[in-house]
Amino acid sequence: MKKILFVLNVDWYFRLHWLSRARACQAAGYEVYLACQFSSDAILRQLEEEGMHCCPLQLARTSLNPVGEVRSLLQVRRIVRQLQPDLIHTITVKANIYGGLAATANAIPLVSTVAGQGWAFSDGGLKASLVNRLVNWFYQCIFRHTNTRIIFENPGDRDYFVQQRLVNSNQAAVILGAGVDLSRFQLMAADKMREGCLLFASRMLKSKGLDTLVAACDLLRARGLPVHLRVAGILDESQADALPLAQIEHWANSGKLEWLGQRDDMPKLIGESILVVLPTRYGEGIPRVLIEAAACGRALVTTDVSGCREIVRHGLNGMLISPSAQIEEWADTIGSLLLDIDKSAKMGLNGRRLVEAEFSDARICRETLELYQAALSG
Repeated sequence: MKKILFVLNVDWYFRLHWLSRARACQAAGYEVYLACQFSSDAILRQLEEEGMHCCPLQLARTSLNPVGEVRSLLQVRRIVRQLQPDLIHTITVKANIYGGLAATANAIPLVSTVAGQGWAFSDGGLKASLVNRLVNWFYQCIFRHTNTRIIFENPGDRDYFVQQRLVNSNQAAVILGAGVDLSRFQLMAADKMREGCLLFASRMLKSKGLDTLVAACDLLRARGLPVHLRVAGILDESQADALPLAQIEHWANSGKLEWLGQRDDMPKLIGESILVVLPTRYGEGIPRVLIEAAACGRALVTTDVSGCREIVRHGLNGMLISPSAQIEEWADTIGSLLLDIDKSAKMGLNGRRLVEAEFSDARICRETLELYQAALSG
């Protein structure tokens, strides 16, 4: 059996976005190893029970402490030397750098995923700019090797990295997001929808745009339209961009939204909504919630940015709104779809067909395994 080592920052991200592909690796005959920070004993037990080998890795997601970063790099290098995997797949920025350095030092084929440009490419601040330059330099060093393949979740990110000469075009592949299990995220009947119900589901980061959606809902209520905003997601307090729980609870206590916290019943929550809305200002890959919502047959409203426009075809299965749009445009668009349920339902059906054709779990797993084979073949 060939060994594949996944290297990334944290266990819950792997379970949410990569578990189905790890299972596909096992089914294809790979022995799966995972190096990351294990924040949950329950996730660790689940992965071990599924036959995956878990290697704890201390990889601070936001810290730039040089001592800690050197320690993480040495830990990744030690894991790689001990396991001697046939293929390394790195995910998230630090893992791409440290895992990539270890792979190139040991002449091991490497697949790296760039899942959106993220904070370092999206934020306009000085710190982000300096981090961006450093990341670019490391990427140029790592990605130039011939036995390396780079996965992008949307063509916009691929084109940017090619234009910036961070990667060679013949090493870059686009695989559209994480895919969705069509048997779990089934087409939901329109009679499941609750009047005026919107869903925002995401990591709780400021740049995901919840403040924009709250303001748009306030405006719609002022116009006399009943709107019920439900918010679900993961509190990611380790991020500099984290949205404070106190702010979310303030909105909830003020009647502006219903705070659901982290939930595992996403098909039910999506089915009860008329629209799923994501006013992101973040460097997305392809937001998983938009794929899941489209699979369930719900119309989408999101920002017209790379990653979102891959799953939302404007006017077909949802609406795209300019990143520079004012609150009024968000309110107008959301309000029009809440008032025209037939139009929203038709968009939802179109979204389901799109996911079946382009975003199914089976397709994403197949394309990923084909890329592994290409990397192993040189």
